[in-house]
Amino acid sequence: GSNTLKELSAALRTQSRMEIQAVDGVNINDVVKECLVLVGGRTKLFKVEHRAGALPPVRCFRSRVGQVITNLVANGADALVEYKEANPVDAQGKRFIGKICVFTREIANAGVPGVAISVSDNGGGVPEAIRMKIFEEFFTTKPAGQGTGLGLALSIKIVQEHGGTLAVDEDPEMGGARFTLWLPSEGADLQDMISEPAVSTH
Repeated sequence: GSNTLKELSAALRTQSRMEIQAVDGVNINDVVKECLVLVGGRTKLFKVEHRAGALPPVRCFRSRVGQVITNLVANGADALVEYKEANPVDAQGKRFIGKICVFTREIANAGVPGVAISVSDNGGGVPEAIRMKIFEEFFTTKPAGQGTGLGLALSIKIVQEHGGTLAVDEDPEMGGARFTLWLPSEGADLQDMISEPAVSTH
């Protein structure tokens, strides 16, 4: 319990910083670990795995990237809660066990070196018909009163300002949704980024 509190306190201090300038040499795997601690209350009912690949250091606004990853993991947990309520047992009649996997790896995009962070789950996935709409402001699949439709819209804005991409498809291994965030390792022109509100996890 003491170690958990220390990890949570450290993660909160790091993720709540208001950064004025981009930071060099960011270890994205460390950011993922902090995000998993912060969202632990939402994921405690599920199996969570961090497959940490060998990554180059990244230049970015560390806390803002952390906000995006936290939002993606929290959304995955919410999706699993809804899926489990509708599907308490799997196709074999066994109790459904929700799983979330965060997979990091080094990968180039259009010849630009960078890193990819994929957040996958074994829930119902995102229907292909709305995969582009979910990144629009105020679009939400959650019941009235439970979602603002701002989380993914703010997330993709932060990612694009970093010169990165954010997309969703179906995870071939887990069967549910897979959100993949890609960031250039050298960073885009981040000097003029203005302060943004914290990413909503709803």
